[in-house]
Amino acid sequence: MTNKDTYLHHLHQARVEHTRWVGMVKLLSAGLLDTNKQDIELNISDIDFGKWLEQEAMLFRDSSCVDTLYEIEALWKSIHNHFMQIYDVCVSKNKSSIFGRKKPLSDGAIKISAVHYQEIITLSDKMKQKLRLLEKQLNAKGEDEFETFGNYLVAQEYEMNLKIVEKTKKEKSKTSVSGARGAYVTE
Repeated sequence: MTNKDTYLHHLHQARVEHTRWVGMVKLLSAGLLDTNKQDIELNISDIDFGKWLEQEAMLFRDSSCVDTLYEIEALWKSIHNHFMQIYDVCVSKNKSSIFGRKKPLSDGAIKISAVHYQEIITLSDKMKQKLRLLEKQLNAKGEDEFETFGNYLVAQEYEMNLKIVEKTKKEKSKTSVSGARGAYVTE
């Protein structure tokens, strides 16, 4: 798989992850998502689509893609702002009762979250159009223009390998034994 193919594959994955995330927001806005069992990432940069946008997509901020990427970024921020409004109404202001049981959402909360969710759908459709435009722009580029992306992937893989080695070293150091008969375990 070439660097270009890999990048386009990551773009498709980001679009799929965004669609999944919007589905989760729909459940949240309807009061059907159990926030006690389901962790919800609130940081815009830690949501899978946000990670892709900030790390990989911005590698192509050249003259042909810069406007499209900035439009995608603006739409993503607006989508996330509406999500935070839904989160505020459905989770932050909807605390559990004294007995730990979750109260159902009020009709007002459902209406407010439905308005924000509808706006997310509208913005998400616009963003998907921009993602398709970005895909066309990237398909028009030659493979040599994806060299930076290839270098990024190599550096990312190297960094992941370093983390694995460090984690392995930490695990080994936790299980080291000392003393005459191995009676002491050090951490």
